[in-house]
Amino acid sequence: MKVNFDFKNVGILEDKIEAEESKLLDYTDHLKNVLKDNSYLLNEASLYLPFDTNFSSESLKLAESYKSEKLKYIFIIGIGGSNLGTMAIYNAIYGTLDALNPEKRFPKLVFVETTSAKLINDIYKLIDNQIHTIDEFIVNIISKSGGTTETIALAELVIRKLESRFMKISDRIVVTTDKSSKFESLALSKEYKVLSLPPKVGGRYSVFSNVGLFPLALAGLDIGRLLDGAKVALVDLVNTYGSNPSLRSAVIRFLYKEEGKVINNQFYFNPELEYCGKWYRQLMGESIGKQNDVDGNKVNAGIAPIVSIGSTDLHSMVQLYIGGPKNILTYFVYSPDTQINQKLPDNLNLEGLVNSIENKTTVDLMDAILKGTKSAYTKNNLPFVEIEIPIIDQYTLGMYLQYQMLEMMYLAKLMNVNAFDQPNVEDYKIETKNILASA
Repeated sequence: MKVNFDFKNVGILEDKIEAEESKLLDYTDHLKNVLKDNSYLLNEASLYLPFDTNFSSESLKLAESYKSEKLKYIFIIGIGGSNLGTMAIYNAIYGTLDALNPEKRFPKLVFVETTSAKLINDIYKLIDNQIHTIDEFIVNIISKSGGTTETIALAELVIRKLESRFMKISDRIVVTTDKSSKFESLALSKEYKVLSLPPKVGGRYSVFSNVGLFPLALAGLDIGRLLDGAKVALVDLVNTYGSNPSLRSAVIRFLYKEEGKVINNQFYFNPELEYCGKWYRQLMGESIGKQNDVDGNKVNAGIAPIVSIGSTDLHSMVQLYIGGPKNILTYFVYSPDTQINQKLPDNLNLEGLVNSIENKTTVDLMDAILKGTKSAYTKNNLPFVEIEIPIIDQYTLGMYLQYQMLEMMYLAKLMNVNAFDQPNVEDYKIETKNILASA
């Protein structure tokens, strides 16, 4: 069972695609070597994560030590790469409203990611109303350096609130950070549990490290299956032409960027996959949106990633997508997963308004809407790629996310930019700290 890519509607000649793919032969050989290197000294070191049993074992061991029938909520305090991958997988499996779902399935992950007064107030209410003993929560603070303003501020607020209820909570706090960082030293001095990160793996590539593995394992997801799926995507790395979808997808995005299609639309027809799009948005935005290329030339490179949800955005954005500027490359991502499916009755209460929906299932309806959308794109000569995820589970999600990370490395190579730094992100961080210091 694999994630399937269909490139037949991209409108680019095969010879042109293969010519670009051939330029990446040496880089493909380099990536193959990365898979054998466990030193984490290479920029692409994240590719080794699915094969590294040290992180999965460490996360599983710590998760098992905390698991109990009493555990209800795991507060994930992080932002960007520290939580988006975890959110993508968790929400795809359990739904975006899981934390508010009255269903008694515990433990639940609660993502605390922005310094919004309303969000913090809601977190406080959750703590006051739903948490009654110290065994019912875990706090996982995730930051590579510990220097992210939002993360540390949120951690202070949540910790102080919990301490006001339960006094000493140090054994309920887990810090995930770089080894030998200032944050690690502080956490150990306070007797918090500490999980380490590989030094060369940036946040947006870190979901298969302790960043994602610990909270997902603690929430009861099968991280072994997740990593097995990621391995399948990396096995495809061995196949240089055609059957390596990451390579082909990167080439197609690059060729269309060169033609002026500088907007990438990830169009998901399963709302539970929305955070896969938000994770991908960061992956693309930070990896190839660069002021300078690797040679130091000012290039202001990038492709603008946007996320759409079907069928919601067919009624809000598709007029622009079809009728507006021809500068968008669309990826339709869909799962015909029938594990949950509802059927309309044969005798409709609202009869006579919409034809041909009697006895149709919700999967039938979404399938028809997707086919109609693709047909409209074809008639309007708009290029698109199709990605089908057969069943939404840990295995296919691991595969899908790994395909995307591998693709971004290829795309950055074609664009001659560094896929692994984010120098301009530091601009806002520095200014924010200066403003706070002068206030």
